[in-house]
Amino acid sequence: MPDYFCTVGFGLNEFAVLELEALPTVTVQKTLTGKVFFQSDRNAASLLALKTVERIFVNVIHDEVEPNLINSFDDWLTNKLCSKSSSLNESLFTWKEFAKRTSDDPIKFRINARLSGIFRKSSLFQRASSLAGNIFQQNSSLVKDLHEPDLDVFLHLNDNFLTVGLQLTKKPLSDRCYLDHIAVRSTVCVAMCMAVGLSSDDVLLDPMCGAATILVEAVKQFDCKAAVGVDCDLLQLKLARANLNTSLSNSQIELICGDSRIIFLKQQQFDVVLCDVPFGRKFGVPTEIHRLLTSVVNTIDAVLKPKGRIGILISENEHQGELSLIEMMENLKVPGGRRTPDRSVQSTHSSPASIAIALSEEQHRRQECEKVIQQLQTHISTLQQEHAVAKAALQRKDSLLMQAQQQWKTVESDWNQRLSLANEEKDHLTTTVARLEGQVQISIAEARKKTTELQAVVRQNDEILRNLREENANLKEKHEQSQYQLKEITIQLEDSKKEVKQNENKIDDLKRENHRLKSQIEDLKREKERSVVELELLQQRFEASQEQHENYSQVRIKEATKNAEEEANRRLQIWQNEVESKMSHLITTLEHQLGILKAKSLEESQAREARHQEEMKAMRAQCTTLLQQVKHQKKEHDELTRKMRQLAEAQWNTVNKITPSSGGRQTAPSIVASEISDATLLTSDSTNTNVLVIQDEFRKHGAQPSSKDSKERSEPTSRRTK
Repeated sequence: MPDYFCTVGFGLNEFAVLELEALPTVTVQKTLTGKVFFQSDRNAASLLALKTVERIFVNVIHDEVEPNLINSFDDWLTNKLCSKSSSLNESLFTWKEFAKRTSDDPIKFRINARLSGIFRKSSLFQRASSLAGNIFQQNSSLVKDLHEPDLDVFLHLNDNFLTVGLQLTKKPLSDRCYLDHIAVRSTVCVAMCMAVGLSSDDVLLDPMCGAATILVEAVKQFDCKAAVGVDCDLLQLKLARANLNTSLSNSQIELICGDSRIIFLKQQQFDVVLCDVPFGRKFGVPTEIHRLLTSVVNTIDAVLKPKGRIGILISENEHQGELSLIEMMENLKVPGGRRTPDRSVQSTHSSPASIAIALSEEQHRRQECEKVIQQLQTHISTLQQEHAVAKAALQRKDSLLMQAQQQWKTVESDWNQRLSLANEEKDHLTTTVARLEGQVQISIAEARKKTTELQAVVRQNDEILRNLREENANLKEKHEQSQYQLKEITIQLEDSKKEVKQNENKIDDLKRENHRLKSQIEDLKREKERSVVELELLQQRFEASQEQHENYSQVRIKEATKNAEEEANRRLQIWQNEVESKMSHLITTLEHQLGILKAKSLEESQAREARHQEEMKAMRAQCTTLLQQVKHQKKEHDELTRKMRQLAEAQWNTVNKITPSSGGRQTAPSIVASEISDATLLTSDSTNTNVLVIQDEFRKHGAQPSSKDSKERSEPTSRRTK
């Protein structure tokens, strides 16, 4: 069975595995972040129906990376690629079957390398691409071509694994031909539909549809019964209409221009709600996003059927999707799914999660400031080292220039001495020639007899003159060479002077930068001294107000706890009285009706008696469960009070260690005190809500009991009262 692997988007590994396991004769071998490895003996074309994967490759190599590999990177990569030559031939054969390449024409290929971790360097990237290209080019059927390749070879190397594969398709599988405008990636849309279990019998709603990519994928891939998209932006609806026209989904998808914050659709109409909610700073401040999401969640709660499903896409980045998720979960937990936006925003801002996130943001900001200071110190030390290196380089250059000048002076004096010796020798030869010519004339005048001797002497003189001329020409050539070398030395000297001037300019720049950094360091020192003074003042203020604040917090906590307990007991007593009165009234009414029904039919009364006995047992069980919930919530209230006190103490301990801004120092005590009181009020509200829910349950199950069961009803009521 050929080996394959596919690449998937972030967080879509599980959905890709589900799709692969749904195919027959497919075996999933391994799953990594962004990759899924599997085997399949089916035709590779059947794998192109996968909807949650990006690309599919024929697996050539997947091996672990050895530690400390940087020094022997070339040898290791060459050995790995050469040892998998047989696997390359098999993978190439599988690729040819898929591409239907039966001819012997060479296949043009290129290497798409991606290096991460310790290998993320441009030099290593070029070396890896070159080595892989050379090894693949050794195959007679492969020819390297970077511009118009037939085959893309994927090479991924990180700290853990080396993966090499042959790409089956040039375009990603996530590119849908029927979508002109993509707002959410098609793979993410399919994963959202799979997560909620979308079927052909469901009616779908997207309250913020945008370009309607979720709706189109739901209709195309899952054939849902109907889909409705709502958006208040006309430009987005125009893009959505274009997508519907190209995908031919107009008959099943309806687009509505409206505001999802207002409930204008029919209630309990939709089976599934899928939405890509706004998150992050680009959509506005967090308060506006919270209000928008609260209103949209209220709308979803109104239009969704009782057993409907919700799929919401948010971000996992810090402070981009976390607050939005908390807001939506708190809104859905409210009984009946209704509350005003102002109340929801207030409860969100006073919730423990928002305070914890605000504290983490403040801590993160301070850590960033410390990192900036450390970076500045590191930069200063680096500049000092560079300055020392530049100074040493200048000193070395100065010494080299001095040596060059000394050598130039030595060479110049040597050539001057040689030139003077040559001139002296030339003058001596000239005087010698003149003297010899005079002697020759005298000899010719005095004795014609010695013509032969004179001719011999003349020949000798000619030879001497020729030798002298040759030696003179050699001396001239040497002189010209010395002049040329002297010019070269002069040019080098000028270049050295220019380089010295550039180095001086760099030194001046470094001095100015050093001066600027020194001024910044002085400013930081002054800021530090001022912070120390402020910290001392804060310490004094904190020591003065700590005891008072602790006493005040303890009194507030005790009062809130006592009030909550009294209110819970009072409401519980009222509820018990109401339940007893209503139960007695119900028993009387049911006894009267039971007498009438006994006259009509004894069998019917017996059946009703059995049914009412079962209902009363269920009601007793529900009452017991709800009372346990009340006790559990009371315990949660005590635990929350204790945790909030610990949180306040931890926060004040942090304030003692780290100097906060002035705004944070003034508002921290009030925030902690209001948080404890708000937590108490929220707990009492939840207790009251549970009591109301118990009453609603009795109203719903207030059917006609039998006369025989009236005594059994009164006994549990008295027990509950106790």
